[in-house]
Amino acid sequence: MALGCYDWSFAQGLLKAAAECVVENAPVLFVAYDLPIPGPIGKVRITHNTFGCAFVLVPQARQGAVCTLDITHAPGAVAQDTTLLPQLAELARSNPAAGGLALLQQIASGQEGIVHMTCQPGTILAEVTPC
Repeated sequence: MALGCYDWSFAQGLLKAAAECVVENAPVLFVAYDLPIPGPIGKVRITHNTFGCAFVLVPQARQGAVCTLDITHAPGAVAQDTTLLPQLAELARSNPAAGGLALLQQIASGQEGIVHMTCQPGTILAEVTPC
């Protein structure tokens, strides 16, 4: 399934993938990518860089897992994370799929934390717990 949600595509896609994983009680591959958009639409949503990432979501933690994610939707707006490394912040602003960089950075840190991702409407909260 493909999902396009403008600047909120990563957060909305992650929520959809997590919901499917839990409801179907089966692994889900979530792939997010964007590249510079050609033609007239590329003049409206300018995407300067190519970015892609993927997550294998499973309903229960398994041996060898990197972390667990507890993903929830908050109906109100919560400030997006601003803790992104400066080198990554511009990429995150210039590519909707790169909205996943804050989550990837949190996972790579090996520390517990909550990542806030804006979506329409509301906010997606991803609580990361290393395994």
